[in-house]
Amino acid sequence: MRKKKSTALLISAIIGIGYSIYLVAYFAGVIGKSGSEAEAIGGSIATALVTPHMICVIIAAIFNTLGWANNKRGFALVGAILYCVAAALFVLYAMFLIPSIILSFVGFANLKKINAMDDQIIVGAGS
Repeated sequence: MRKKKSTALLISAIIGIGYSIYLVAYFAGVIGKSGSEAEAIGGSIATALVTPHMICVIIAAIFNTLGWANNKRGFALVGAILYCVAAALFVLYAMFLIPSIILSFVGFANLKKINAMDDQIIVGAGS
């Protein structure tokens, strides 16, 4: 029998992975495109400021995906908290993380119910 998964966690993971790809692609392009030395320095400074935010988002997306794939509440909670930390690290981009934060916490709460239903099915099948 196939285990039920959290749709909210899946959507949050997809948004997080997409945002991670955007961040990496954008800031890799900022460093690569430089017309002058001043632009290169500015791009490097911008990338340095956003790097902690980027790392937290990438790790949060990984934990979020693991929480969805394994139905583990701990992974989902770590992902949700890391999205919050990433939003606090770079408040200017926090608006892009609000849907992921909300959906991660909703998915975390739903996993308790999903895991309880799966446990009942397993116990009921064994009796």
